Amino acid sequence: MASSANIFEHVKKWEGGLVQNAGEDYLTNMGITYPTYERLASNLLGHWITTKSRFKALTPADLQKFITYYWNKATDDNTIVDQGTANLFFEAFWMSGGAGIKDLQRAFGVTPDGSVGKNTVIAVNNMPGKTAEKIAARALAERFTRLGNQTRYAKFKNGWMNRLKDLTGHDFFLPAAKAGGVILLALLAFAFVASRR
Repeated sequence: MASSANIFEHVKKWEGGLVQNAGEDYLTNMGITYPTYERLASNLLGHWITTKSRFKALTPADLQKFITYYWNKATDDNTIVDQGTANLFFEAFWMSGGAGIKDLQRAFGVTPDGSVGKNTVIAVNNMPGKTAEKIAARALAERFTRLGNQTRYAKFKNGWMNRLKDLTGHDFFLPAAKAGGVILLALLAFAFVASRR
């Protein structure tokens, strides 16, 4: 069974401290945006009143609570079996929310609703671990490439791709975003799942 234990150090390594990126009207602390903090702080931290001073004072222990929350959402309460694949589903959700999950769901031939549930987990767990991990990694690489080729996100592209390489041990730099790659992955995933029925 996969575990969120190794993902904490990964997030700490790649997320900065308190920053406000150009073009964004909110702060980010350790990868947690202020709007996300406002939405989840009462549930995760008991902060019934959210303030910027409390947000700026978030601790690594607070970060762990957000990571656990995102891990459970991204893996349907830790039901994705393969560690590498679970890591990638977390990464997609942590960095891109439901939109990132939708790209992975398309790659696995699942209806892209942005929420990891029974159908997504079955499609992922019915594949050999390394096959599932490769499909998820390639789909996430194509997402980062597609977004990184946009002027608004260009400055983040190398960081995103290096972060993905650090997580998987593989270099996924792509010359250009190709929607056909995701479509091909989705067809392969669908064919594999269908052959197992």
